[in-house]
Amino acid sequence: MRKPPTHEKVAEVLRDEFPRISEMILEDEKRNCWGDLTFRVQREFSPKDVARVFRRLALNGWEWCIVATWCPYDDELWRIYSRARDLQGEFFGMEKKAKKLRAVTLHGAIGLMRHFWTERRKSWMEERGISGDNDPSFFDQILFYLDRRELADAASNG
Repeated sequence: MRKPPTHEKVAEVLRDEFPRISEMILEDEKRNCWGDLTFRVQREFSPKDVARVFRRLALNGWEWCIVATWCPYDDELWRIYSRARDLQGEFFGMEKKAKKLRAVTLHGAIGLMRHFWTERRKSWMEERGISGDNDPSFFDQILFYLDRRELADAASNG
């Protein structure tokens, strides 16, 4: 199995061309979670920038990391993600006894996020005729989606 690059390596690759994204990556305490990276970057940056970053990462051979963790961003999923992330942050700061009580809530929030992420991803893949993670068009479909989203955003703002 291939090993994904560390966030430090990804940030290093992006540092010159995308300094704000590189900084965001290094500020994230969850340094080994590509799912967080691919989702957060969609929230915090334009679809055009996200597509450019993904293309740059693909040049380093990390396209597979993006495909494996891809899910299109939406506000509802962001709300669920944020809640799980906040609970996780609280959990790591707790004492052992308090962790036992909070673990069920945390696991439930993570499970809910995973459920919605899986459903959104599955629906997105079906809409585009993607057969699975190994579909050769998967990465290109992500880029097409981001390009269309950029055009839609520009049309609604302009």
